Formats: sequence, structure tokens, C-alpha cells
Amino acid sequence: MYRVGSKPNHKRRRWPLWLLACLAVLLLIIGGVFLGTRVHTPTNITQAAPVITKVNNAVAAARTFNEPGFELKLPTDWTLREHITGEYNIYRFQGTEKLSAGRILDVYQDSTPVNFPVNRVQPVEASGTHITADGSISDNCADFTKAAPASGQSGNPAKWQNVDFLCDLHNTARNVVGTSAAGSINKVVVQGEGGTSHSFFMSYTDHGLNADYGALYGAIETFSAH
Repeated sequence: MYRVGSKPNHKRRRWPLWLLACLAVLLLIIGGVFLGTRVHTPTNITQAAPVITKVNNAVAAARTFNEPGFELKLPTDWTLREHITGEYNIYRFQGTEKLSAGRILDVYQDSTPVNFPVNRVQPVEASGTHITADGSISDNCADFTKAAPASGQSGNPAKWQNVDFLCDLHNTARNVVGTSAAGSINKVVVQGEGGTSHSFFMSYTDHGLNADYGALYGAIETFSAH
């Protein structure tokens, strides 16, 4: 009924609100289902195939020196520079390339110098007709030698890994390595193939800025007495 002076009563349209609410509920349901499937879906981890790198530990090419009384191997560029006889029986080997020319290996046979001071020592021991390195090359002996020289000795008594040797405290900037065995100085006694004992001493001098003891280690590892 229409009344004079009254405003018409229009019914509010609420269906857009209901539609939005239904859409929100629907979205929540869909989201819940999606998350549920993600949580319960088993996870497969794919790992790339491992990369395997082979390291070649083969010994570098070496030259064999077969001398009267012993045999050893040195890098291919090394040569027997001279054989010194007299007070000592010395075989002097030296590198010939640019980087190795300043490296010298002296092998004393059956006349080892008991009064020869060095800057570092490499402990060795006899093993049949061979010798083996018994530990590592020492630090510069000037860093750990305090004893005064004994009477008649040109070097200072020193010890490294229970091996005695003479330290050259007068020339600490040199780099001379000597081999020595327990119970002696500058000497290791090796049994020859014929059963005769022979004494040997190696001194390795490196005049280069960057010391490389590879040739010395190679000589020790391949050394064999005749």
C-alpha cells in the first residue's frame, strides 16, 4: 500500500555478499586440499652422478745411475758431474736444466765425513741392500740448535728425531741437507749384495730460491748397494 509522504521500502540486495563468502570458502577448501596433497606426496631426491677423478701417482721419469758400489735414480736431466777420489770417495751428481742446475747431490762411499756440518738432516736407516727415509727432513737446525761445538768439530752438535748430526751455525743461510742414521753421524751402513758392509753419506745442496728435495727423496728411495 502506498501512503502519502512515506518513502518506498526497497529490499536490500544481499546476494553479492553471499557470493563472495561462498567464493572465499571454496578457495579455502581448494587450498587445504592442495596443501594436504603436498604434505603427503613422497619426495624423490635426484642426485647427480658422482664425478670420479683418477689421481696418477706414477713416479716421474728418472734416469738410473749404476756406479761401482751402488745404484740410484735421479731426474732425467741430472748427470754424473765428477768422481772425486782422495781423502773421500765422492760421486757428484747435478741437474742440468735451468731450475735444477743449482742442485747438487754428493754420495760419499766408504769414506764418510764425520766432521761435515749441514743445515738440515734427513734421518735414514738401512734395509738390506737399500736405505729408506726414516722421518722427514728437519727444519733449519739454526732454529733448534743451542749446543756449543765440541773440541775438534766444525759444527754444533744437534739432534733431530733421535738422529745426531752437526749443525752449521756459521752458514745458516745455506741449504745443505745431510743423511744420517741413528747411532752415527753422517753415515748409514748398508749390506752389499756380496755380504760386505759399506757406509754411505749423501749431502744435497740446493742453491735455488725455492728449495726442492724431490731429487734427494728419489735418490734415497731408489738407492741400492752392490
